[in-house]
Amino acid sequence: MSSDGAQSSESRPSRTLILQAIELLRPHAALPSTMPLHDVLYRLSDMDMVSEEVEQALRELERMCQAHRIHPAVPTLIDVLSGWVSVPALTLEDVLDANGGLVDGTNPIVEVQRRLTRARETDVVLRRRIEQLEQENRSKARLSNGLAGVGAMLLIFTILGWLAATEQVLVPWTPPQEIPSEHKDAN
Repeated sequence: MSSDGAQSSESRPSRTLILQAIELLRPHAALPSTMPLHDVLYRLSDMDMVSEEVEQALRELERMCQAHRIHPAVPTLIDVLSGWVSVPALTLEDVLDANGGLVDGTNPIVEVQRRLTRARETDVVLRRRIEQLEQENRSKARLSNGLAGVGAMLLIFTILGWLAATEQVLVPWTPPQEIPSEHKDAN
């Protein structure tokens, strides 16, 4: 086997190459189509498989790659295992079929153009909405900061007023007032 993992005279890819292929799937673990690809590769990593099992697993890997051709890791996976796995390249019709289908008789190029135009229009609408929401958020943040400032000032004045009223703090600019008492007049 060559050191770069290209096609060799061996009937199976090396364990190192299989583990490298499994690593290609790691960033895409959340995608539902990752698990079937992973399972076949994991099975291939078992070096105790007989050649019939290896051949069967490689054909199954080809079927999985064919079934999940739009998976982001499949093109690289096919390149890495090119000596053992061959899958026809994607066509425009395949991509359109995987993403909503193609109406019979519709030119694929016209369909792509229509979808791209619709995507641009949607993008413009969403960007405007995001800008509007951000502006509303900034406005509400300023209002909330202003109200918080007013609330803080009221709290400070309330605390100072309470402290002055309970004579905990003497306010020098206001002379203490005597409160007429009914008991003084009675004496």
